[in-house]
Amino acid sequence: MKLGVPREYFFEHMEPAVKRLVEDGIGQLEKLGREVREVRFPHVKYTAGTFIGIVVAESAANHDEWLNERAAELGIDVRNFTEMGNLLAKDYIRSNQIRTLIRQDFLDAFPMST
Repeated sequence: MKLGVPREYFFEHMEPAVKRLVEDGIGQLEKLGREVREVRFPHVKYTAGTFIGIVVAESAANHDEWLNERAAELGIDVRNFTEMGNLLAKDYIRSNQIRTLIRQDFLDAFPMST
């Protein structure tokens, strides 16, 4: 078992007590003989915006008919995403391009062994 630890970004905003517990857990895994290495996800900081850009556009496409005919039956979250979903195509395309970069970061950090 290998453990990839993304110190940048993920560790930057941790509460000190939580960080100590995570560090202790990592140390315990090392003591058990697990390989621990630092991994980097250079594009992960774009995840939230990318998620919104994709989910909002796809929600609008998937629920457009319902929004026009049965809006009261949609949950508030789905309705909000659907109403916001009429964004420009370039935002959706850009979000998918960034999602590809984020996915590649994870594949690079955790390569499949053959």
